[in-house]
Amino acid sequence: MSTEHGTPNAIGFIQGYIYANLVNRYGLKTGGYISEHASRFALYDLIPKGDQLTLTQPRFVSTTVDEVYQVMRNNPGLPDKDKFVEVLSAKLKARLDVKFS
Repeated sequence: MSTEHGTPNAIGFIQGYIYANLVNRYGLKTGGYISEHASRFALYDLIPKGDQLTLTQPRFVSTTVDEVYQVMRNNPGLPDKDKFVEVLSAKLKARLDVKFS
């Protein structure tokens, strides 16, 4: 089944605190489920009980494809791409550099 002008549905399973970060950082709406939205999320949490984690009943929220694309286009706090690649390359080289004595 497709919604939003023929866009296939996408379902993501993420922890509630991650979705809360998306709401705070990118302005996604805080909750609610609309069946016509193509982007759907099942939000869950893991609750410690003794030495095990218990999965909570998921809560479902939805958003439009346009909102998801806007998040991808407007991503505050990302470093400059060239600087990021430069730093990452230096770290990888330092880690992967094999030295024989």
